[in-house]
Amino acid sequence: MNKRPLSLRIHLVVTFALSLLVSTLAVMQIDVLFRAAHKVPYTSYEASVNEMNNRLAWLRDEVPLRVNEYAMRAAVQEASGGKYAIYVTDEDGEVRFRSDQAREESHLDLEQLYERSGKFDEPYEGMPYVWIEHSMWEEKEVVLVLQGRLHGKEGYFYVPQSGRNMVLFVLFFVITFYLLNYRKMRRFQQINAGLSELAKGNLSVRLNTHGKDELGFVARNINAMAEKLARQLQQERQTERAKMELITGVSHDLRTPLTSIIGYLDLLRSRAYRDEAEHDRFVQNTYNKTLQLKKLIDDLFDYTRLSSGDIRLDLRRVDMKALLGQLLTEYEPLALERGLTLRARLPEANVPVDVDPEKIVRAIDNLLMNALKFSIAPGEVGVTLMAEDKRIGIVVENEGEPITEEQERKLFERFYKADEARTGAANRDGSGLGLSIARQIATLHGGAITLKHTAGRFVFAIELNREGGIGR
Repeated sequence: MNKRPLSLRIHLVVTFALSLLVSTLAVMQIDVLFRAAHKVPYTSYEASVNEMNNRLAWLRDEVPLRVNEYAMRAAVQEASGGKYAIYVTDEDGEVRFRSDQAREESHLDLEQLYERSGKFDEPYEGMPYVWIEHSMWEEKEVVLVLQGRLHGKEGYFYVPQSGRNMVLFVLFFVITFYLLNYRKMRRFQQINAGLSELAKGNLSVRLNTHGKDELGFVARNINAMAEKLARQLQQERQTERAKMELITGVSHDLRTPLTSIIGYLDLLRSRAYRDEAEHDRFVQNTYNKTLQLKKLIDDLFDYTRLSSGDIRLDLRRVDMKALLGQLLTEYEPLALERGLTLRARLPEANVPVDVDPEKIVRAIDNLLMNALKFSIAPGEVGVTLMAEDKRIGIVVENEGEPITEEQERKLFERFYKADEARTGAANRDGSGLGLSIARQIATLHGGAITLKHTAGRFVFAIELNREGGIGR
């Protein structure tokens, strides 16, 4: 049982994912290596602003918790951190508390301070900064003002190289994907080259079937197809060669009796016979040659009809025992003439079978004639009828000249001349189609013909269904 091939799609998905990963990591590494070339310095005042705002916000939350002036002054001083000026005023700007870093002022212009609170366009080192918060102390609203100077912090930012990174990503992805799929693409090219050679008619080409994926599966199928085509081509060539040999042989076989017929008729026409007995002999020889010519033509006609597949069987219920007995009776004089004895083994009971009587008689007739023609005389030709529940067997046995295994394989081939295989040119009065016609008749009935040959012992067997056939 063939294992299911590993999916080529899985390979493509994996290589695609690996290409994405490798490309991403490579671009990230390159970006890190070349980041210094795109580093831009800058000064940030955000930390200084946040520190001042946070200190005043802390004081805003602490003011309501301070219960006396001493605690209030301590909170103001703590919020200043020793470096910022912090004022606590009433709603009119009168200063009530101040840090040690604040100037000795008793009144602040709140309107002017509100305008400056948290605002700066272009900060610079040491730039004045004001931030104001509101809180409640002793159930009265107070204004918290912080004054200080901005101090910048040096830093850097990187100019993004998205265009360059995209180009590098695509480049790395294409290269990685190509390298990971190089072997697969090479196999595609090999398969394509192999198919091109097959298309040119070079059926000896075989592809490398290494691999358990679809490509290996396709390569094996292509090899199987090439082998099958090669066998078919060889068979077609053999068939064509056999046809040409048949045409040559049949032409010779037809010409030989036809030449004899013309010769005898010419003798009869010119009255070149000595007496009435010779006249009758010429007529009889002409008649025999005419029958031989008719037999050759009938074989060719029957073979053509059977080979066309356009023939239908006229199935009838026939007693095969009686039919075979009648045939053996008709062949007994011919067997005696050739120095042979017919030995029949028939069952006692009748053997009813659904067959086409005319065609099955032709098949058995061809087997019997083949056995009589090629048996060694004196000798015996055995005919056995075996009956089972659903099938019957008709066996014809005879002793003849041994043949090779190759000749045995070709004995039933169409256009292969049986007499050449078994007796050389000693018997060339047939068409060589008898066994092929018999096999086709058996096949039409849903049966088969087999041959067993051992050292000149030939056993032909026809196996048929007892009821019905495929041609019904």
